[in-house]
Amino acid sequence: MNKHTRLAVGILVLVLVLLIVATVSFSINISKKSAGSQNSTFDTGTNSNGNVIVEGNDHLYGVSDAAGNLILEPEWKELHFIGSDYLSAVQENADSNCVGVLDLDGNVVAPFVYDHVEALTDSYYLAVLAENQQVVLYDHDFRAADAMVWDSSTWEKPLLTVTSGEDLFQFSLEKEILQLVQCDLARKTEKISFSVHAEKVHAGLLLPEEWSSSADQTAAFLDMVKMQDFSKLQDLTGQDHENAVLGNIAPADTKVTRMDSDVYLQAEQNEAGKLILTWQIGLTLRNAENTSENKTLTFKMEKNGKETWVITEAKLS
Repeated sequence: MNKHTRLAVGILVLVLVLLIVATVSFSINISKKSAGSQNSTFDTGTNSNGNVIVEGNDHLYGVSDAAGNLILEPEWKELHFIGSDYLSAVQENADSNCVGVLDLDGNVVAPFVYDHVEALTDSYYLAVLAENQQVVLYDHDFRAADAMVWDSSTWEKPLLTVTSGEDLFQFSLEKEILQLVQCDLARKTEKISFSVHAEKVHAGLLLPEEWSSSADQTAAFLDMVKMQDFSKLQDLTGQDHENAVLGNIAPADTKVTRMDSDVYLQAEQNEAGKLILTWQIGLTLRNAENTSENKTLTFKMEKNGKETWVITEAKLS
């Protein structure tokens, strides 16, 4: 190999080495950019309508439609699609990174008080409050889907399980319909504690707040029975039912020595379409001769004209 040939081969090898180095460097840069985009403060994808989140000046973000027309000015510090019709956003000058929700016209449909908002289905959204991590459920129009703010939530499609205090409620979101399918209620006072379970048709007859309210009334009533102190019974029965209830649950010279922790509950509608709750609990009575007897306490509730649960009848058997 002569001098000129060796020189040409050397130059060729050098060029090949430079090309390889450049290719590797380019691949690494692309990889870094790709990884960086996953942590970006905006969503680079498109939603189902073809809308795209775009970056404007000062790293602020807006939305353009499929034709490239700007439909939401780039004035948001963070922006993400949630479903096809809404975006979670962080305000430009906000002191915190609390999230709110916008529609595609830029209207605020949920306030800037959330840690994050996610779409459960096409019709329901879950928002977690930044201050205390409590949960709000929204429907497709971003109206609160129920009157409750929940302490926690678990989503296992199609079932959403939420808690409020000691109470647990489970909703089915199958076929985009919100249906209460199960509730577990629990109450504990200084004198009594109980739990009760309702599911399917029984659970769906009441709203969660109605179940909770009825459990509160039941706890207060069982406290009275355990203590045999009915001085405030009218608060639970109303004036119309006080005497009838009292005459059947206060045997003379007896004490309640035991009360079951499990309560049986049935919900049904009467012939007039009015909802009736029937509660049953086992207990033990001891009389003046120190003789014990096991009994079942059954009592019924219905709503009065003020939409408050009242106890209408009770009996020991």
